[in-house]
Formats: sequence, C-alpha cells, structure tokens
Amino acid sequence: SKIDDYQKSGGQYLLHSSGSDHSMPDVREFTWVRYNAHCPERESALLQLLNTRHAMANTVGYTSFAQRELSPTMAGSPETVSQFLELLRSELEPYVAQEVEHVKLEVKD
Repeated sequence: SKIDDYQKSGGQYLLHSSGSDHSMPDVREFTWVRYNAHCPERESALLQLLNTRHAMANTVGYTSFAQRELSPTMAGSPETVSQFLELLRSELEPYVAQEVEHVKLEVKD
C-alpha cells in the first residue's frame, strides 16, 4: 500500500490537507481516520488555549473572548451575531424543508 510510503517523522505519520483530496481512496481514508482520531494531547492543548483566551479577555475588561473580538467590528457583540444567525435560520427554514423533501423524493427513486 502507498500508505507505508507516506512520510514519517519520529515514527509518526505527517498528515497534511493534500491527503484529503489524494487520488488514491486508501490514502484519503487513512488521512481522514488519522486526522479525526481522538487525541487527548490535542484536546488538552485546545482547552488550555480556550481558557487562556478567556482569561486574556477578562484581564482587559471583557466578559468573553467573543465579546473582545467582536467589539471593534460591525457586529459589535456576540448577542448581535446570535440575533443575526437566528434571523438567517428562520428565513432559510422553509427553503431547507423544501430541499429535504426534494432529497427524500430523489432517494426513493
């Protein structure tokens, strides 16, 4: 298998996005499985990043990292973004329902 030829570093496979659109199905599958595998170290690093971002935002007077990031933008606040997304969801809901029905009919045929 070409999987064995995949570049290794320190006994580990090096994955990059080009594996996801590789011409060989086994390489695509291998890349997807490895990339999406449970990784406690990655989860720990992400949790530390989230906690640090929250602490940083609190330090400069914001209640959340989202509030800090959005305050200088047109959106202004997480609440505005939530309201926009809710409006978008409600406006698109009828079209989504139509598409779901269309797909169900296609599947039956």
